[in-house]
Amino acid sequence: KLKDAAGWNQVPADWRLTMSLNPEGCFAAVQNGQVVGTAVVVEYGKVLSWVGMVLVDPEYRGRGIGRKLMEQAIRRGKSRTRVVMLDAAAMGRPLYEKLGFRECGFPVRLVGTGGTGRKAPGVRSMRDSDMREITKLDRAVFGCDRSPLLDALRRRQPALSLVLRKTGRIVAYCFGRDGSEFRQIGPVVAETPQDAVTVAGHALAKIDELPVLIDIIGSQPVFSEFLIKSGFSVQRTFTRMYLGKMPVRSDGSRQFAAAGPEFG
Repeated sequence: KLKDAAGWNQVPADWRLTMSLNPEGCFAAVQNGQVVGTAVVVEYGKVLSWVGMVLVDPEYRGRGIGRKLMEQAIRRGKSRTRVVMLDAAAMGRPLYEKLGFRECGFPVRLVGTGGTGRKAPGVRSMRDSDMREITKLDRAVFGCDRSPLLDALRRRQPALSLVLRKTGRIVAYCFGRDGSEFRQIGPVVAETPQDAVTVAGHALAKIDELPVLIDIIGSQPVFSEFLIKSGFSVQRTFTRMYLGKMPVRSDGSRQFAAAGPEFG
């Protein structure tokens, strides 16, 4: 009900996933036995806490509930990791700025339709034997270990968990998941923009003519142009923000799409 009121895309499986990743970091505000607000913190090792699912029932906004939830999330994150980050929607950004968050990027959400890409030779579904190599590459690119999230995404939607190998090594991979309104592709990590286009295009070809969203990270002109030519358009922009001494040392040149604002 809360996410429907906000027009978000999550399904019950997303809530279960966040709770499985960090059950003690998932908070609810309750009024008269009814959940009127939420905030969740996903921890990536001892490096990064990612805050998401910050929602307040429209009837209860303006009462400080969102701030109290965020303060609880921040306490949890700061006590466990070096930095706290989030992707802020326009409505939440003023509160996060008051709490000390600073901007460090602007992910862009593009929406389109599946069936617009094409399957490519060399791309195949992930196997158990791929995960160690994917985890190592993802840690170098994302800046910390998020293997529990990647493992969960692969189990949830194996058909959209894809790898591209060249000369015996993985050069690109992507994941995908279902949503209430859109299928979502991400994260997408690749050595080159063309490798990102290849693996994401293969995923799009497998989705049929269903609505799809992709959250692009940073300036990725080749990848963006591919999506625009495939019929995608910009829906909204987020503000990536951090609280702590410094942002995570990630490699923006090889990150093409995020896992989503609830996961980073």
